[in-house]
Order: sequence, then structure tokens, then C-alpha cells
Amino acid sequence: MTFGKRTHGNPIIHWGSNESKLIIGNYCSIGENVNIYLGGTAKLIDWKNINGDVIIGNDIWIGKNVTIMPGVTIGDG
Repeated sequence: MTFGKRTHGNPIIHWGSNESKLIIGNYCSIGENVNIYLGGTAKLIDWKNINGDVIIGNDIWIGKNVTIMPGVTIGDG
């Protein structure tokens, strides 16, 4: 897990495996109750597990009550 400089917030991170990566860039703001799911933790559909890392770029604002699913990449602000 990597948090960039001047990034603040306290997301709830759901780890699916030790091999999963979470990278959050510089100058990001993360609101309350943000859930980030990594590597196979989100079994939302009975027949399919969703896998992957989450990468969030620089200068990003994530509002409260947001859910970020595995495999999502968010570019720079």
C-alpha cells in the first residue's frame, strides 16, 4: 500500500490477498466511509469473483460513501 505526499483520508480497505496493490498518488482527498476492495474480496455476483489492484492518480478528490472495486484505475485529477 502506497499513499503519496499530502494525501489525506482514512479509507476502509478490504484486502483480498497479500499480493494485491493499492497505490494512491499525491495530493488526494478521501472522504468519510470510502471502501476500497482489492484482489478477490468482492463477490458481488454469485458466479464471479472480481480481482485486481487499485491505482489512484494524483490530485484526486473522492467524496464520502464511495466504493472502489478491484481492478479500477483512476487517472490524475
